[in-house]
Amino acid sequence: MNEEEPFSGIYKKLYEIGNTEEIKQVLREAKVNSPHLSGDIVLGYSKEDTISNLRRAVALEIVSKEVVHRLLWDSEENGQQHILLLIPANQDIASKLAMGTWIADKVFGEENWGNDRFPAFVDPHEAYEWADFRIGLPGANYDWIGKMYGHERIRVPVGTQKTDEDDEGIISVTRTYKYSEIRTVLVARWNHPHFLELRVDNRQLRATDSIDERRNELWKAFSEVFSIDDFDGFPIDKTLKKMVHNRLDKENIGIYSIGKIELVDPDSGKVTMLPCESGHLDDSAPRSATLQTALNEGLSPHSVNVKWSKNDDTPPSMPEQLDSIIKKTNFGPEVSIRKRVTPEVLNYVLDRIRKYAE
Repeated sequence: MNEEEPFSGIYKKLYEIGNTEEIKQVLREAKVNSPHLSGDIVLGYSKEDTISNLRRAVALEIVSKEVVHRLLWDSEENGQQHILLLIPANQDIASKLAMGTWIADKVFGEENWGNDRFPAFVDPHEAYEWADFRIGLPGANYDWIGKMYGHERIRVPVGTQKTDEDDEGIISVTRTYKYSEIRTVLVARWNHPHFLELRVDNRQLRATDSIDERRNELWKAFSEVFSIDDFDGFPIDKTLKKMVHNRLDKENIGIYSIGKIELVDPDSGKVTMLPCESGHLDDSAPRSATLQTALNEGLSPHSVNVKWSKNDDTPPSMPEQLDSIIKKTNFGPEVSIRKRVTPEVLNYVLDRIRKYAE
């Protein structure tokens, strides 16, 4: 660890992607729950100070390690991801997916996994490495979640592009780059009994193919258990059609609205409609009517920006508005959420998407 890296292990990862205010809230709760030790609990001003104080609170056994693990899980596993939704192709695969212990035995070996191995706070420099495997999530005994850490070295532009022209009119363009080291996170989650979620970190993606490259690492990791041929895409056509066609129905107002949308006609031609400054397509009556005409003529949604709204049925941690993109891909439907959210909010969105397919 050098001078530029004040932390290691789990604290290093919280320093990289953790939310400072959420960490402070853990310390505030510790003050309330341990009033006789409140003088030993300091919130701090900077993120570095706050994490140092969290580490000290754990050392003093004021805050449990499990609470710190939860902070990291929430930061890494929920949101800021492309989530591929897959369903088992047959009942045999569905039954196997519900057996988390059997899966872990196959992937890691019967004697090579468990609480003594996970969670692991590895920092791979080449291949992906397993970071966690948990069986049984809160309120979902048959669910499981597996997580891997990876490492990529990407080229990042520095400064502005420089253009020069010589006396002969020859123009040269110069762009300066530097290499940046980034840590990537891959997550596979069996959402029993509905679908398998393959979640790919969308931070600093170089191109669309990087999503597939990262996702292939998950397929390789689970090759002893299942393959891509064991799954079909979740039936997103029905979801998108129902959400777009019924977006202005009374029961849907206040739940979601539609932003940018891509439609495909029967001959595979594509039409894109963009909202006005508000971001809501139906804030413009002519644009709303144009969309309805396109739907009536048989065009079908291919990619939809869905804006979820906070309401009486959403979790308390739901933001006032949460942007997501639901689109069809060659491998199945993909949900992209750009913002990190709580597990409850992510489950709410995915559950809504599932129910709209019923």
